[in-house]
Amino acid sequence: MNVIFHIDDPARWPLALGNAENLLACCKGAGLQCTAELLANGPAVTGCLPGAPLASRMAALAREGVLLAACANALRAQGIAPGQLAPFVEVVPAGVAELAGRQAEGYAYIKP
Repeated sequence: MNVIFHIDDPARWPLALGNAENLLACCKGAGLQCTAELLANGPAVTGCLPGAPLASRMAALAREGVLLAACANALRAQGIAPGQLAPFVEVVPAGVAELAGRQAEGYAYIKP
C-alpha cells in the first residue's frame, strides 16, 4: 500500500501525523507492506522546521521509514532556506509535481 498525505495548512499537521501513525500501525498489525509520504506545501512547510511543535512526531515517523517532503517553491515563498529544515525533511522541486507523480505511481492521495 502506497499513500501520500498532502498538507498545505499548518493547522492540519496534527491530523496528518495522526493519520500517518494510524496507517503504519494498521499495516503493521495486518502484516501489510506500506510506503507513506507526508508532503508539505504552501504555509505548511513552516511545520518542517526543527523547532516546530510537532517535529518530534515527524522525526519518529521518519525513523519508521515515512518520507517527509517539503516543496521548494513553498519554501521560497515562506522565506525558508532548505538548510533550515529538520534533517529528516527532503526538499522536492514542486509539491504539485510530487503529488501528481506519486499518484501516477499508484499512491493513494489523502488530504487530512
